[in-house]
Amino acid sequence: MKKTAIALSFALLSINAMADSYIGAKLGYSHLNDACALDYSCDTESAAGGLYMGYQFTDNLALEYNVDYLGDFETRFKNNSAVESQLIALSLAPKINLDLTPNWSVFVKAGAAYMAAGDERDFVPTGSLGLEREFSDNLTIRAEYQRFENMNDNRIDDMDVNFFGIGLTYHFGRNESVVVEEPIYIEPAPKPAPQPRIVTHVHPAQVERVTFGFGETAATANIDKTVSVLKAHPNATVEVNGHTDSMGSANFNQELSEKRATSIAEVLLSRGVESERITTQGMGETTPIDSNDTASGREKNRRVELVIPAFEYQSKVSN
Repeated sequence: MKKTAIALSFALLSINAMADSYIGAKLGYSHLNDACALDYSCDTESAAGGLYMGYQFTDNLALEYNVDYLGDFETRFKNNSAVESQLIALSLAPKINLDLTPNWSVFVKAGAAYMAAGDERDFVPTGSLGLEREFSDNLTIRAEYQRFENMNDNRIDDMDVNFFGIGLTYHFGRNESVVVEEPIYIEPAPKPAPQPRIVTHVHPAQVERVTFGFGETAATANIDKTVSVLKAHPNATVEVNGHTDSMGSANFNQELSEKRATSIAEVLLSRGVESERITTQGMGETTPIDSNDTASGREKNRRVELVIPAFEYQSKVSN
């Protein structure tokens, strides 16, 4: 019986070696009550020990299985029945702990036990009261009093067993600290700035006229309108066309118109307009815009026309 109980214990120990379970061993002393009739010599005290295992449902509630060797006794009962045998107990009981401090607690157990002494067998109630001290995440030590109540069979009659012992317990899985990861805050990516649209525009053709006195070539009029467009749009070009009235010979007027165009071109160069963007041409008296028969008409014909042809340009427009 003893070998079977111990073998069963180790089998269950191997199965329960998992997180939230524990195993332990205890040593102590046991004493029998009501196991020796008067006028007989009996041996009712013995060294004792046992193995136990449990499953921890919560921090304060477990279910515990014990295999106890309660000693080797010589007993004699009122019916003159003698029993000389080792006493074994297999018990199962819930275990409830009450914390006193972070490391100290008291516990109680109440359950049932299967008792065996030689050929004698019985199921009895059992209960325990103990004190437990935690030394580390895995190791605790306990002091325990356990009582087995009223064992009866053919020869044993209402025998009680008292066990006093010290136990050492190993808890599985407690040193596996739970890593609580700090939540990682991910800064939301900023919304991309709206990309501007490229819009193509068409700048219309532009003409600016500068008039001259009779026979004059020096420019005195303001040509800011033309310069402003050329500065704002580097791809714009300008045609500078000189003109005259019909007074004088055609050859003279041709030369005069060229000088007027050159004079205006020099003003553009002085204002920062690149030479490759400027073309000059003398038109002479060939393209009047008014009658040369009147003084006012001839005044209008003595001119330089700054012509900016139509061109495309692009600009960025926000969405």
